[in-house]
Amino acid sequence: MKFRDIPQSGSRGNTVASRNRSGPYHRERVRPDQPATAAQCATWVNMADLSRLWNLLEEEQRLAWERLSEEVPSRSNLGFSGPLTGCLLFKKINLVLVTCQRQPLLDPPPLPQFSPNP
Repeated sequence: MKFRDIPQSGSRGNTVASRNRSGPYHRERVRPDQPATAAQCATWVNMADLSRLWNLLEEEQRLAWERLSEEVPSRSNLGFSGPLTGCLLFKKINLVLVTCQRQPLLDPPPLPQFSPNP
């Protein structure tokens, strides 16, 4: 159902607020089943493994991820963005590495420094 209102995102009960090129709309919430494809199953396994790995980190490593996460903003949603948590940044970086079949980073990497765009 299309409507005119303030921008909304997320779900409440069985209703989900969403938007597309035609504008914002509400739809009925559909409960996701287990992923159907092998790639989706592999991603779910990778995310679960990274959650377990976060729990095994030393306290100094967690604090280092927290310090780095204060400098990394989240992607903007409805015009708002803010810093990620250390756990989310750890998972965000390492999920890409694990998907590319590389070893996850236990210590946070330095932030990349880019030259000005000409």
